[in-house]
Amino acid sequence: MMETPDTDVESSQYRIDSVDTAIALLILLASHPNIGLSEIARRAGHSKARVFRLIKTLEARGMLIQSSTDRTYRLGYAALILGGAAARQTDLVQIGGPILASLGQAIGETAQLRIIHGNESMCIACWEPARELKVNALVGRRRPLYRGTNRVLLAFSPPEFQAAILDALASEQIPSHRPPVQVAELRQQLEAIRAAGYLVSHSDMMEELSGVGCPIFGPDRRLVGAINISAPSNRLQHNLDNAIAAVKSAGKQFSLLLGAHDA
Repeated sequence: MMETPDTDVESSQYRIDSVDTAIALLILLASHPNIGLSEIARRAGHSKARVFRLIKTLEARGMLIQSSTDRTYRLGYAALILGGAAARQTDLVQIGGPILASLGQAIGETAQLRIIHGNESMCIACWEPARELKVNALVGRRRPLYRGTNRVLLAFSPPEFQAAILDALASEQIPSHRPPVQVAELRQQLEAIRAAGYLVSHSDMMEELSGVGCPIFGPDRRLVGAINISAPSNRLQHNLDNAIAAVKSAGKQFSLLLGAHDA
């Protein structure tokens, strides 16, 4: 589901810094597996010494595994157990699994279920076709909310959250990478997405990659997440109308199952 800060000031007094950092490392390696100590420390913003101690603790508990060949790290089997349990216990993933599979099979392309996580989009479930050339999805991978079909999440997010993201982009508190985001243009895009109810994206997230996405709502039309299809551009272009119809239908079905009766 969409995650927003709640009583951060109150909860911070109970937060254990080392535990918080260790969890951040697990989330980092879920999105970026097979990287070494130096790269982990750089991405996490902590010293190598501190990251090394935490990694060794997580490794001892089976949460991380170090490759014997290149000494990089990835999630361990204990993380797999936790992930499987979380998937079984999470209504959104349980409901979404069959819908993603049906959508992906109908179009023959990769389908993803994404939510807002902090100020980013995060994949929490996916389905991939057996074909060799495809978009590779990864549960836990995060993407900017202002790129690709992730903009669906931003377009239908609460106004105060959307305003905060746009203001942060305008003031460069959130790096927009390249090409830089034109906030005025992004505002217009978000309005168009809300009016259409879905988004078709071409080469915005990555060259020669296209996607179709639409929002998922819960009760009272509260945004819960977004569902999308992504594929090589030349292939999706030939099946675009069917992809749009299938994604919109999947989004509506998902929303109805979550209690959005006016979906």
